[in-house]
Amino acid sequence: MNPLLPQRLDLFLVRARLGHSIDCRPCIIIEPAHEAGVAVVLVSSSDLYNPAEDFCIDHMRPEFKATGLKKTSYAVGRAFVAVPLSALGKRLGQLGGELACEFESWLAQHKP
Repeated sequence: MNPLLPQRLDLFLVRARLGHSIDCRPCIIIEPAHEAGVAVVLVSSSDLYNPAEDFCIDHMRPEFKATGLKKTSYAVGRAFVAVPLSALGKRLGQLGGELACEFESWLAQHKP
C-alpha cells in the first residue's frame, strides 16, 4: 500500500462544484485511489444541513479532532463525485471510531 495515496475515509481538501459554488472544500474519500482518481463525498459547513439526506460530523464528537475539520460539518448526500488524484489538496485527517462506523452505515444507504 502506497502511504502517499489517499485511503478510504481520509479527508482532503478538493476544489469541486457544490451547487453554484466551485470552492475548495473538504471531501471524504469513499473509493480507493486508482489511475482514474478517487470517488469522494463533498463536505460542507453551511447551515443548509438536511438530516434526512446528509451525514452530520458534529464538533462535539470525541472523534471530531482526528477529522481535521474546524467546525461541525456534514457529508452532502447529493454530492458524490469522482475527482482526479491531482485535484486533491492537503490531507486534513480521517474519520475513525464510532463516527466512521456511523458514516459507513449512512454511506450504504445513500451512495448512488
